[in-house]
Amino acid sequence: MRILAFDASLTGFASAVRRENGEITLREAASRTTATAARDRVGRYNDLLNEVLPAAYLDLEPSGILPTPPIKVDLALIEGYSYASNNPELYELGILLRAHLVQSISPQADIIEVAPMTLKKFCGGHGGADKVAVASALTKRFGVEFKSSNESDAYGLCRLGELIVWVRTPITDDNQPPAWATKDQIEIATRYRDGPIAAKPAKAKKPRKTKESKE
Repeated sequence: MRILAFDASLTGFASAVRRENGEITLREAASRTTATAARDRVGRYNDLLNEVLPAAYLDLEPSGILPTPPIKVDLALIEGYSYASNNPELYELGILLRAHLVQSISPQADIIEVAPMTLKKFCGGHGGADKVAVASALTKRFGVEFKSSNESDAYGLCRLGELIVWVRTPITDDNQPPAWATKDQIEIATRYRDGPIAAKPAKAKKPRKTKESKE
C-alpha cells in the first residue's frame, strides 16, 4: 500500500510517506517568515508546498523518478483543524494543500481529515494526550525517534492510514491485522471503512441572557 500523511503546521510542515514495501519516510520543512499581505501569504504557502509535496511524491517511488499526476496512492491523510484554532493562515495553507492533493493524486484515493483528538487517541490512548505523550507512545511501539511533534503527528497519521486500508480489505488467512494494532486502534480505523468522515461543525455559543431577556 502507498500512503501520504501530512501535518500541515505553519511552525513546521511534516510528511510521512509509506512505500509499497512498508518503509516509511519522514520529512519536515521549516517554517517561513510570517507575512501579512495576501500575495506574500500565498507565496509563503507555495514555498512550503513546493518543498514538501514533490519530495513526498518522490518518496513513494523506489525508482527515484518523480511521478506525474495522477499519482497512485491508496490514501492521503491530513490532520484536521482544531476547534480552538483561530489562525486564518492555517486554514489558508490547509485549503491549498487539499486543492493540490485533489489535483495530483489518483481520484480513487480518499483524502481523509483526522480530527486532532482522534489522532491523539489513536497514538496516545486518549483524546487528551499531549504532543510529548503522543511521540513517546509511538516511539515505544514502533522504535522511531522524532525530531518534532510535527513528525510524530505525520507518522501517527500514516500508521492510521495503514490500518484504514486493512479494515477496507476482506479478512483472510493472509490478511490479518498488523501485530502492533490494538483493539481501540482498529475501532478508530473502522470509522473510516466507508470513506472520509465529515467534520462536525463547531458548536455555536449560546446567546448570553440579559436582564431584559429574562423578563
